[in-house]
Amino acid sequence: MKEDEVSSSEESNSSSRLKDEANAHTHKEILSQTTKSLDLPPLHDRKPLHVPCLSLFPAENIYESAAKLLFLAIKWARTIPSFLQLSYRDQSILLEESWSELFVLTAAQWALSVDEALLVSNAMAPTARHSVLEEDARKLREIISRLTLLRVDHTEHACLKALVLFKAECRGLCEPAHVELLQDQTHVMLHEYCSQSKSSHKGRFGKLLLTLPAVQAVSRQGLEELLFRQTVGDVTIDRLLGDLAKVTNNN
Repeated sequence: MKEDEVSSSEESNSSSRLKDEANAHTHKEILSQTTKSLDLPPLHDRKPLHVPCLSLFPAENIYESAAKLLFLAIKWARTIPSFLQLSYRDQSILLEESWSELFVLTAAQWALSVDEALLVSNAMAPTARHSVLEEDARKLREIISRLTLLRVDHTEHACLKALVLFKAECRGLCEPAHVELLQDQTHVMLHEYCSQSKSSHKGRFGKLLLTLPAVQAVSRQGLEELLFRQTVGDVTIDRLLGDLAKVTNNN
């Protein structure tokens, strides 16, 4: 090989390395900006797993606990800067479409204990729906157990909740492309976090994503009848969220 060809090859390799380094640096900057804008835990924050317990409030029954968990889930969404920058309409639509999934993930994060027989027997629903409610109660218990066994940490929980919150496919959104971008950024963040975590095996990212269909499988109507009608009556959660959003928006 001629000397000028070798020189040209070295220059090409050097240019390629510089380009790769620049891309890697840009990628890290995007991740850093995304973490900040979503207000999720930083990628380097890998504190030991701590599962809080609802027995901290022993006087509460499961219905009071469920109401508090739903409030915590909605409050969490309203701490995300990029969510608050969306229009009032888009915020309302996203919360109405995701509240059940946010609740399930928050219930798992707080290790909510689910007594299927108790929930179904006390359900505010016609007897004809009990078989369907038994299925929803079972699904709820199983996904909480599954997420607990996976030892999902705070950063992973935050990313999963952001993934179910930012749904670009929701009908009526003013800025679906922007919502899709936020979801894509969250995917990148979760993948990067799983890749950097020394305690995670290579399939961690995929396992976490595979929990989402089970989270979504617990129906909104089932959750309302099993857990929320005892405290809010026949008022739907969608209406409560709308009223809450109006109060928050006016303030």
